[in-house]
Amino acid sequence: MATHTPVHVQLTTRIDQDGTVETRQFKETGEIVQKGEIVYLRYQEHQADQSVVPVTFKIQTDQLLLTRGPVELRSQLQFQTQQTTVGQYQTPYGNLVMTTQTNDYQVQLDLPNLTGSVAVDYQLFSGDNLLGKYELRLIFNK
Repeated sequence: MATHTPVHVQLTTRIDQDGTVETRQFKETGEIVQKGEIVYLRYQEHQADQSVVPVTFKIQTDQLLLTRGPVELRSQLQFQTQQTTVGQYQTPYGNLVMTTQTNDYQVQLDLPNLTGSVAVDYQLFSGDNLLGKYELRLIFNK
């Protein structure tokens, strides 16, 4: 049986859209669950507009799956170093296909001490349109 362990989560995302740069930071409390070689990190992200967004990171040494949002507005993006992967953004009007080009993916896990970090640099596309360049930095600890 998997153990659910509380952790502190810090997420920083730098977004560059056509030269306009925005940085978003979140500090939340979440939980990690380890199932074999896979680590799940779950937390609720509190937005500036007071809404709360569920977030799950499925962390593996060679890839990352990021799921954000409730069922009716869920996005799911996958990251693998130097790979182009297909994800989706579910809206009330249907699914939008999103593509990520991961330029760099680094993960460091110290599960006995319940700490870890993930760094992902990627480009997000909808069709052939570049939506932005992203730098995601995730840190969690007990």
